[in-house]
Amino acid sequence: MYLIAVLLLSCSSVFLAAETERLRLNVTGGVITIVSDWAENKCLDLPEGKTDNGNMLQIWDCNGMTNQQWLFDSGSWRIKYAGDSGKCIDALGWGGSGGAGTQLGIWDCNGHDSQSWGYDSNLKTIYLAHSADRANANLCMDIDGGQKGDGTRIQVWDCNLHTNQAWDIRGGGQSPSPGPGPSGSGKQINIRTTFYGYPDNCPPSASKHWDGTGTYDNPIGLASAPSAISDGTMVYIEQYKKYFVMDDECEECEHHWKKDQSYLGFDLWLGPNHFGKNIVGCEDAMDGAHTATLNPPNNLPVDTTPFYDADNDKCMRDAHQCHETCDPSHECNECDGQSGSCEDIAKKFNLSVECFKKLNPNIDCDKGLHGQTFCQGSGCGQTLNFFELV
Repeated sequence: MYLIAVLLLSCSSVFLAAETERLRLNVTGGVITIVSDWAENKCLDLPEGKTDNGNMLQIWDCNGMTNQQWLFDSGSWRIKYAGDSGKCIDALGWGGSGGAGTQLGIWDCNGHDSQSWGYDSNLKTIYLAHSADRANANLCMDIDGGQKGDGTRIQVWDCNLHTNQAWDIRGGGQSPSPGPGPSGSGKQINIRTTFYGYPDNCPPSASKHWDGTGTYDNPIGLASAPSAISDGTMVYIEQYKKYFVMDDECEECEHHWKKDQSYLGFDLWLGPNHFGKNIVGCEDAMDGAHTATLNPPNNLPVDTTPFYDADNDKCMRDAHQCHETCDPSHECNECDGQSGSCEDIAKKFNLSVECFKKLNPNIDCDKGLHGQTFCQGSGCGQTLNFFELV
């Protein structure tokens, strides 16, 4: 059982010092990961980063993503989710007595005893601070059944000193980005890359870091799953010898991550802050990468050759000229939230009115657009029809 340190005038200074040392957190604030001592390379994980009340916690391969990042400030007695500090780890439904086997999940922070946690840095146990009674604690964070596989649930169980109740708290200090300096080693992750440019956004627009050259001090923008990687996180991809920074949301990446966490999708910024002759053709020509370093050191080799040189219409890889098909059955790059005449919207997306109408046969151009979903493009085709292009 863990005695909760309470400042009583009758307590000796020696007793208080000992209790403070025993119960202190081994972090000083900032983002942490909670790593199992029992299951190798397994971290406390919020499935898919979903913050719905009741989403139950699990262990998963440590990956450095947001859904494994927590805030456990010294003296707070709360473990908050770094992706949403209004959410806390909760012994779901725990009523204040008994409770071995109670599952742990995420819930709105509410100050209840079911969200009050302490850490014994000597035994490496995270305990429910007010379990048993308000002066003692006898329930510890426990890997259900001592299993070691991805997806194993987390519960509280009678504190028993078994190593499936031992946790390392790593990190602290600054928030997740921009990451470590020269002494840091970074975290290797599995990725799949695609590329996007000015005409792919809705409406056409540039990345926040559209002018990035790929150096540590001037990284290129990337879009990814916000439930997996925090805005502002630095990334290095060795295949391209360039640094990137998370600055936009990729809906397809988010959708995939929620179904399959074996790799993370990165949509890398390719183009300038305007339309280019063959941006989309260059996007299709670029080779995909499969590994990246999360929060890398700042002294890795860099190649500042642009992916796409708009001034000279030159791609880093040999690229075929891409021409809009105006055929929604080939591909429909959807957009919404736009209002205006078909002529105005077509001009905004660098399309002829005829092409826009072919892409959107269900839109009544006599009435115009009023925020509904439409096709802003259909990708590259095999043949060229000069009369369909502006």
